[in-house]
Amino acid sequence: MAVTETKGGRYRARLRACGHDLVRTFATEVDAAVWHARARAAAYAGEPIPEATRDEGPEADVVVRPTVRSVIEHCATYKWADDKDGARSMSRAIRIARLLGLDKPIDDVSTIDLLDASKALDGSDLTAETKRKMFNAFRGGVTTWSKHTGRAAPDLRWPDYERGSKDPRALTDGEVEAFLGVMAEPYRSLFLLLLNTGLQTPGEWRALTTDSMRDDALVVKARSKGRGAPERGVPLNEAAASALACLPHGDPRLIDITADKWSAEWNRCRSALAIEDSRVTPYTLRHTFATRLARRGVHPVTIARLLGHSDVTQVMTYVKSFDSDLRGATAQLEGIDETD
Repeated sequence: MAVTETKGGRYRARLRACGHDLVRTFATEVDAAVWHARARAAAYAGEPIPEATRDEGPEADVVVRPTVRSVIEHCATYKWADDKDGARSMSRAIRIARLLGLDKPIDDVSTIDLLDASKALDGSDLTAETKRKMFNAFRGGVTTWSKHTGRAAPDLRWPDYERGSKDPRALTDGEVEAFLGVMAEPYRSLFLLLLNTGLQTPGEWRALTTDSMRDDALVVKARSKGRGAPERGVPLNEAAASALACLPHGDPRLIDITADKWSAEWNRCRSALAIEDSRVTPYTLRHTFATRLARRGVHPVTIARLLGHSDVTQVMTYVKSFDSDLRGATAQLEGIDETD
């Protein structure tokens, strides 16, 4: 090709005609194409090759101001293309990039721009956890770009979105019954399965295959390396087994329901029940699973193994105490003989 884009975001034009072999580098593709056309015509006419009016020179030390778009494109090739969840990370980063302006030089991005983007997200129907992941994906892209290219990343203060696990939310028994009352099949069966297994949604149940069933239990593989056991077994109680049997199955997927359809049905039910708490997400079922086990006296080590946690202290971020639990705890002190 006569005009090609360089890794630095410039455009190189090469003329090979009538004994000429010239290379010039330009800031834009238009400038490169115009020079190549004029130089080619001059070569065939036997005239002097025109000077590049905006030629940066093949050996010139030119300072190119990369844009937000070029940073995203760089990471799409060198970071997210080979990642397990690369497509999801890229879509999150692109959403932040569009709020900042794709054509804005990355060096001009300021803390104020990030705060403005944060305010724009506050007006959307997104959880704080999702917003945090979006900014982390974009920040990770900028960091990777900086390391690969040797360019300094802008010094920014990023919006602070706390992890949702710091303030867990579990469904009450009444809320569980309300969801089951308005949720349509097969999503109702999926609700019951997650409620009785504590699978992460949708990362774990979407990854289940027909080989995941072993002796009335689900073998769940870890989603990330170095966090908990490589796989864990989750026994199916009667309710979970019945729910799994009612779910649509694919080949080799054990549960043939897309994450988007599950999320859409959840949001529809939440709107129908007039639940405005943004913490009530499908992930709430995992908190509810752990909380129900704890209220029935199941040992924290057992709960940790069922959830796939390597550290038992992680269980405490999933367990939610209700006021009735507090009243029941103090009630147990009644009738104790203090002389014992």
